[in-house]
Amino acid sequence: MSSVQEWVKADSGQWKLSIPGELLLELVELGCRDADIVIMLDCSPGTIYRRRKEMGIEKWNTSIDEQALVEHLVKLRSVHSNTDGERGTMGALNSLGIRVSRSRLRTAIKALDPIGVTSR
Repeated sequence: MSSVQEWVKADSGQWKLSIPGELLLELVELGCRDADIVIMLDCSPGTIYRRRKEMGIEKWNTSIDEQALVEHLVKLRSVHSNTDGERGTMGALNSLGIRVSRSRLRTAIKALDPIGVTSR
């Protein structure tokens, strides 16, 4: 497999691999892991990390406030059982297009049910 890569000269004078922002954003939104993107674009993991950082593309944080996240969790609990674990809840949120970090999910669950979390 032959890949054609375009290199551009940065302001600092160093050569850097040109990765279109739209392409990187679309791959991240599709849920591709960095390891998969590295293979697809034939570059290093550090390059992907730097480009995401330069372009302000976050992997997991959907711009949703805590109150809206708690509301989604209430809706999910009404549909699913109350005993769904963290991974199941994360998967249900992902299916709705909501991607948040585990720490944000845990914070929202504690806000929703502070006693229930500690009893498990």
